[in-house]
Amino acid sequence: MSLIRLLLVLLMVTMSHAAHAQWRRGESPNFIAYGDMSERELRDRLLRLEDFDRLMRVATNVNAPPAKSKLHVYFVGGAEALRQIRAVDRGIVGYYMAGSEGIAAYVRTDRGAGSSEETLLHEYAHHFMWQYAPNRYPGWYIEGFAEYFMTVRFAERHIDIGNFSRGRVHGLQGAWVPIETMLSVNAEQLSGDARGQFYVQAWVMTHYFFSNRERQQALTRLLAASRRMQPAAALQAATGMTGEQFTRELRRYISDGAIEFRRMPRQSSETPPEVRFTMLPASTGDMIVHKAALRVGIPEEEQGARLQAVRMAAARHPNDPFASRVLAQAELQFGDREAAGRILEALVTETTADPELLYLRGRLHLARADDGGAEGEMQAAASWLRRAAEADPNHWQTQFHLARASAASAMSGSDADLDAILRAQELAPQVAALRLNAAQVLIQRGQIEEALHLLLPLIADPHDQGAAAAARRMLDGLGSIPVNADAEDEPVEEKPEEPKE
Repeated sequence: MSLIRLLLVLLMVTMSHAAHAQWRRGESPNFIAYGDMSERELRDRLLRLEDFDRLMRVATNVNAPPAKSKLHVYFVGGAEALRQIRAVDRGIVGYYMAGSEGIAAYVRTDRGAGSSEETLLHEYAHHFMWQYAPNRYPGWYIEGFAEYFMTVRFAERHIDIGNFSRGRVHGLQGAWVPIETMLSVNAEQLSGDARGQFYVQAWVMTHYFFSNRERQQALTRLLAASRRMQPAAALQAATGMTGEQFTRELRRYISDGAIEFRRMPRQSSETPPEVRFTMLPASTGDMIVHKAALRVGIPEEEQGARLQAVRMAAARHPNDPFASRVLAQAELQFGDREAAGRILEALVTETTADPELLYLRGRLHLARADDGGAEGEMQAAASWLRRAAEADPNHWQTQFHLARASAASAMSGSDADLDAILRAQELAPQVAALRLNAAQVLIQRGQIEEALHLLLPLIADPHDQGAAAAARRMLDGLGSIPVNADAEDEPVEEKPEEPKE
């Protein structure tokens, strides 16, 4: 190869890498996504998520508008990038977190992350259930719902529904968990092979019940009966089958090895939703993993190392607004609050209407008040947080902290403060802490039935045993209260027109 050709090849490789190494932010009706990828690739990923959201709306008969608080999704390059956000095992291809600081999903995009899309869709199914149809579901249905929908297959113009997960299918030939156990426990209560088998059978059970209209109606009866009867009795009342008979029916259902699936048109191939893109600054490559981690909070034992890493990364980008913003947030949460104040003051001066900066200024004064600062800190916090709420009324973290700051500064126990807590929960029903706080507000107001609707789903949540225990304690404090077992928000009913065979 000639020297000129070699130089041209090297130049093309360099230009290709530079073009790819541009972080972008994409926003669609239900999602905000970040990725080090081309606009075309990020658009494709967002459209698949939007098509998946529509599929679940059709399948569960949800007509509600998109959530006002969109799910943030971070697409990162590989295992090490994922571990920079949270120290997970190297084999993990993605995860989802909903905590008091924020909600986000994180997914690998490298070639070694073959099941990462299934993981994202599985977690979004949980997110969707909490958003539109939270209830006290049995553990098998919580996981089976997510397992059933995560196996969709996307083609250019349609989606196939009801496929199997290649990572789970071998379990169909293994020793089954007794159906009585499946009906009465969740996956976290099992260990070893039994835990993996739980997911396989939960998928089979959900697939069976979703396979036709008659079985969907039986599922509706079963979920309602499960809230007032013992599991075996609920099964027989809903389906007419004992546990043994139901097991034989499930084995017969899959015995021919050809699980049927259905097909639905992709909305994006007909009327694609609007997707807006923003080119992110050059500092994003260094700062995005820290911003992603800060979105959901940093464990206490990791805060020191994280602060040093953020400081070092920000030092490489002096006077860069994005780097400064991330540094200010880290200093505010677990570093030098005076340094955070100086950075935020400069940033807010330049961008007076940025809701995140206004929120961080409010959090800074709130932190100073917590540290025993001057008498006016809580009032200042409330003032800044009110401005942030006006700039973005759908930022649930602002609503939650505004309620606290306002109550402590001037209007303790006012209806406005309590309403802000309820609004925060409505915006982020996936966050257990918000549910618990909102339930307490409702109990104080004597709205016991409404409080129960917030607490009962927590009791059945297999992913947060701490929140489940806290919800049980609150219910114990209420004494014996009748609960309407036949809720109307079961995510099981399909519209008769779709999806089509």
